Amino acid sequence: MINMETRKVQKSGKGIFIYLPIDWCREFKITRGSTVNLIKGTRGELILVPFKIKEEKKIFVIKMRDVSPKILDKAIVSSYIVGANEFNIQSEKIIPSKLDVQKYLVGLELSQATENSVTFTSTMKLEDVEEKIIMSIIRKIIALTEHLDTKNFEAKRRLEDDVDRSRLLLDRTMHQALTDPSYRRELELTTVGCVHIIQINRLLERISDYLALSHSDDKKLNEDLRNLMGMLFLSLSEKNQKRIESLFIATSVCMKKLERAKKKLDERDYIRLKRVVEHVEDIAEILLDDLFYNNMVQFELK
Repeated sequence: MINMETRKVQKSGKGIFIYLPIDWCREFKITRGSTVNLIKGTRGELILVPFKIKEEKKIFVIKMRDVSPKILDKAIVSSYIVGANEFNIQSEKIIPSKLDVQKYLVGLELSQATENSVTFTSTMKLEDVEEKIIMSIIRKIIALTEHLDTKNFEAKRRLEDDVDRSRLLLDRTMHQALTDPSYRRELELTTVGCVHIIQINRLLERISDYLALSHSDDKKLNEDLRNLMGMLFLSLSEKNQKRIESLFIATSVCMKKLERAKKKLDERDYIRLKRVVEHVEDIAEILLDDLFYNNMVQFELK
């Protein structure tokens, strides 16, 4: 059954265009830069057909001499990040049956296992990944600041594990975006934008690690750190110059308050929390660089 829809033809300068239905664009993943086929019918009709690029599956076979847990974990994480749909690890030695790293990798399933071979399959389609993974990471970091005055190490560990899962998923997404221009266009990212997200992702990992290890009974300082993370969340979601400049000011203020609270803190906790504030400032610098770069690119395009 053919569903007919009437749309008005628009004009801009010398160009004539119509707006495509948003539901149709979402269904076939049509975004800025996508390619479509135009077919002229015999009765004057013009048919618009999505151009589909056949997606090749990435299947890896990895032969390993050293199957110690640390080396094995690195091989699994690397295969996951580069976007392998399926990978098989083989060894003449017995491969450990317990692989803890798997729990950190979203959508990764152990599909087959023998003493000398294990096969993993990724059920995660990158187009299913939310664009706001990085915001999810910051929400968990904010939750970590709420545990600064407790010794609930189990809760901190769970939150840190959640951050690791989201971080690795974001690494996988950015690797795909850097190696696949069509996917990068779909995310509406530049190569520089991808690099900036990877840098921010690394800094957020360090922030979560420091917060998970830190303890502070200074409620005012803890509140200031929580508010700082809230401002970081807003800066990343809005990405405007005024918000980012406010984040710079907030890091400076928070650093002064941290200095005043130094005597109340264990020396190691003071150093960790100082690193947290410094890394937030590093992220603010990256956001400002990204903002200026995007404005420059838009100016050049015009």
